[in-house]
Amino acid sequence: MRPVFITLGITLLIGASVRIIAPSNYVSKTSAFIQEEAGETIFPEVEIEAVSAIVVEYPSMRRIYQKDPGIKRPLASITKLMTALSYRELIGKQDSISFPVRIALDDIEVEGDSGFLAGEEFLADDLSDIMLLNSSNDAAHALASSVGRYFLSDHLSSQGEARGEDPRSVFLEEMNRRSGLLGLENTFFMSESGLDISETESGAYGTAWDVAKLTAYIMSHYPDLVRITVSEEIEVASLSGRTRSYKNTNLLAGAMPGLIASKTGFSNLAGGNLVIVSDVGFQKPVIIVVLGSSLAGRFNDVHKLYLATKQYYQ
Repeated sequence: MRPVFITLGITLLIGASVRIIAPSNYVSKTSAFIQEEAGETIFPEVEIEAVSAIVVEYPSMRRIYQKDPGIKRPLASITKLMTALSYRELIGKQDSISFPVRIALDDIEVEGDSGFLAGEEFLADDLSDIMLLNSSNDAAHALASSVGRYFLSDHLSSQGEARGEDPRSVFLEEMNRRSGLLGLENTFFMSESGLDISETESGAYGTAWDVAKLTAYIMSHYPDLVRITVSEEIEVASLSGRTRSYKNTNLLAGAMPGLIASKTGFSNLAGGNLVIVSDVGFQKPVIIVVLGSSLAGRFNDVHKLYLATKQYYQ
């Protein structure tokens, strides 16, 4: 098959499909395909850089491709999907529309620069959009602090902070509590951004299968949370009226037909991560997750799986 290119500033290559016959109950542990009952491959084998990957139909969650989907991997900024979910469930949809978040000095001292000024305010939903589309660590920190403080005051009658509880720590507890409630058995969070804590410890860990389940839950209950992530660039204004632009960290945004939602992740420990939800045609939305690829390879990997999925349904 000839290479397939899209204009992203990176080259995306699609290798030849491989058709393999195997016993009906056979599932490859390391090579990435699942067998149908008839004994034929559901999905063609595709060469990818990622250590772990999965493709599932949504909302049925039927797996049509997997490559070691149960390996626990650093999540990096894919963590921010749980940050967004937790903030939304803690303050509620109606309150999130008008909930103000004041940027503190320690919010803008974390890694990265989103152009925030200490003391300015944003609506929580706008900060969430910046966090998910531009992968802003500042926005994640500000949301965790403000919403954690709100949760302490609203649910613990202000006694939490009086006991010396840190609002961010309380928010992280809520993130991990939701992980348990959703059955994400191999996922836990030690930061709201997913930034590496040290050279050997990530800020969050999870599996490709858990990421797919988390994404499916958000799509089913709060699709508006991630709707912004298909945009190539957005403009957001603070409550004082200061406006700035933010670009999507997902290079496939604007280039992949049918894209419904996405979230990138990258760190020294994680490598390149990416999750997308896309309609591959024929009213077939799928969730594609790759973990442990490279900075550019994550986009190549997802694009290969996307095209192979389209080919499967044709």
